[in-house]
Amino acid sequence: MAVPPLQARPGPARGNYKTGTLVHDRDPREIHRPLIDPDRYEFTFAPDPAWCRILEYYCPGCGTLVETEYLPPGHPPTFDMEIDVDALKVQWAGRPAGTVIPLGRDVPVNTGHVG
Repeated sequence: MAVPPLQARPGPARGNYKTGTLVHDRDPREIHRPLIDPDRYEFTFAPDPAWCRILEYYCPGCGTLVETEYLPPGHPPTFDMEIDVDALKVQWAGRPAGTVIPLGRDVPVNTGHVG
């Protein structure tokens, strides 16, 4: 299945991509329902929303779920990836125009170290 092109501009390449997404702050009990009756027991094995929240990040153009993270309430979104834009520009400058990097099943399997 081919990945559709982005319908909207993502967050900044040199910053946190999550700033360019739509965020849904989900109640963790929607995902992890209580295992025992919450009317009878204080602790139900479901995350307490006073201690945990689930942030879902969606593409603003097509609505595809991009990332999900569990955080304590009040904690800012994590900055989990930093792209070295300058290194990528140098790396791609030496490649011929139209170079395509194979993805998924088209990637050859590494059969071991040679040499």
